[in-house]
Amino acid sequence: MIHNIKKAIAIVGPTAAGKTKLGIALAQKFNGEIVSADSRQVYKHLDISTGKDLKEYGGTPHYLIDIIEPNKEITVADFQKKAFAAIDKIIKKSKLPVIVGGSPFYVYAITEGWQFPKIDKDLVLRKKLNKKSLAELRKILSEIDPKAYKTVDIDNPRRLIRAVEVCTLSGKDFENSKPVSRPRYDFLFLGIRFSNEELKARVRKRTLAQLKEGMVEEVAEVLKKKKASHADLERLGLETRIVSLYLRGRIKKKELADLLIKNVYHFAKRQMVWFGKDKRIKWVNSFSEAGDRVRDFLN
Repeated sequence: MIHNIKKAIAIVGPTAAGKTKLGIALAQKFNGEIVSADSRQVYKHLDISTGKDLKEYGGTPHYLIDIIEPNKEITVADFQKKAFAAIDKIIKKSKLPVIVGGSPFYVYAITEGWQFPKIDKDLVLRKKLNKKSLAELRKILSEIDPKAYKTVDIDNPRRLIRAVEVCTLSGKDFENSKPVSRPRYDFLFLGIRFSNEELKARVRKRTLAQLKEGMVEEVAEVLKKKKASHADLERLGLETRIVSLYLRGRIKKKELADLLIKNVYHFAKRQMVWFGKDKRIKWVNSFSEAGDRVRDFLN
């Protein structure tokens, strides 16, 4: 049941699909503003490595980008509160909220209006798990909750640690500890997807562009200025984790690009699995098709 029927758009899909470009085009056409639903773009100083398309933004207002230092943590519940505040602000201006993101947990926290169960933190357990490698965390979760292992972002140490913590504290599997849905807005879900071959090519092109733009130097500067530690970068996952490994001499330069492409492509495929299960998503192939969908929805 939707308690607030004010309308909004959600644009989802895998990384490197062009979600930001489509979101901005639709926002400009339909008098909208963008709310980012990306679990890593909330962090400051890491523009290249988290894929912020800053050049694309133009004059379109964006919310929930660059809101926290990379050595700090933000819970999904805290993110949701900020997202709701941004959406309400946009609506009060008689504009259309356009949610853009590839982080399923963040997207659905907003669109489903999740009410999160109160499961306390176990700081002792977290400290113990934080010392584990990514492979060790994956093994732990796969053993205590095989179903969660298939749905949680296993490339993100924070997600793995929280899943293990929830299972341990609640005595339930992670799936049955999920929050209750109380949607606050009526969303039109639009999605962008590609074949595996096209997706891998797009990931490769974007990753090589990120390296050329200075992704490694960006991460090194964050470390130099002590905005984050290697442990923080490991926690953020994906590009930042792999670049951190390179800067610590754990992988060689000739391995860097291939490892980045492999891991980002793997994550992109998992995003497609997550979103592919949502029958509400209208998959579009062009801006004109997306525009028609939005026009019909708003009318």
